[in-house]
Amino acid sequence: MESMTVCTYRIPVPGTKPVRLFQIADTHLACADSLSDPGEKALAEKQTAAWERVRPGFPQKYGEPFGKERQIPALQHYVNLMRRASEGDAVVMCGDIMDYVSGGNLRAAEHGIRECGKPFIAVCGNHEDPGDIPQGCLLSGMRDPVQTLQVGDFQIIGVDDSRRTVTKAMISHIDSLLSSGRKTVIAMHTPVMNTANRDILTRAGAYYALNYDGCPEGTADFIDLITDDASPVVAVLTGHLHFGIVTPLREDLYQYGVSQGIAGNMNEFILGGEA
Repeated sequence: MESMTVCTYRIPVPGTKPVRLFQIADTHLACADSLSDPGEKALAEKQTAAWERVRPGFPQKYGEPFGKERQIPALQHYVNLMRRASEGDAVVMCGDIMDYVSGGNLRAAEHGIRECGKPFIAVCGNHEDPGDIPQGCLLSGMRDPVQTLQVGDFQIIGVDDSRRTVTKAMISHIDSLLSSGRKTVIAMHTPVMNTANRDILTRAGAYYALNYDGCPEGTADFIDLITDDASPVVAVLTGHLHFGIVTPLREDLYQYGVSQGIAGNMNEFILGGEA
C-alpha cells in the first residue's frame, strides 16, 4: 500500500497557461536535532508521541486510509510530500506545517523546502504564532498577515486566518491585490463554512470554521470579497480539518481542504488552460 495519497484536481481558467501546484497542510512537525537543547528535545518527544496517538482518529472518523504504511514518522511524511511537490511549479503550504515554532522545527521545515527547490508560499496555522517566526529566515513570510506569490499567469494570496480573524487592514490589502484582475488562488488555514459543508463542519466542531457564531464582523466582508461574482479568485485552498473536503463557494468557485499531511496526504492542481 502507498504511504501517500495525492488528490488531483483540474481547474480550467480560459486565457491562462496551465501551472501545476501542490498543496500540503497539517504535517505537525515536532523535531529536534543536534542543535536542539534538552528542553527542545523533550518537547519534540512529547509532541511526537501525542500525535502518534491522535493522528489515526481523523481517518477513522472520516473514512480516509490509515494502514501500517501510514504509521511512519511525521518528518518522513513531510519529506515524502515535499519530494513529490518538486514535480510541480510551486507548493502551497496551508498551515500547521510545524506543531509549534522551534529551532528544530524551522530547520526541518526549511530543509524540506530547499530540497523541493520550487517556489512556495506558507501561511500560519493555529499551531504557529507568526511572532515566533524569526526575521530573515526562509519562512519569514509567515510573519505577514497577507503575502503573495506569482506563478505563471496566477497570483497566490496567502491569508493568515490562523486565529480565525481577518482584519480590516488585511481585507483592504487583499482587495487591492484582487483589483489587478489577475487570476488568484487564496491560501489560508481555516476553511469557510456554508450550507454545502455545514453538516460536516458542525460534526467536526465550530473550532474548525472561520465564520463561527460570534466571529468578528470582518469575516463576512472577507468571504464576500473573495466569493463575489466579479472576483478573480479561481480557488480557495485550506487545511486545519485533518480530512479532505471540496466545497462550492459559488457556482464556479470551490474551496479545497487538504487532508492531514501527518498521514501522507496532499492535493495536486492542474490550474489554468481551457476546459
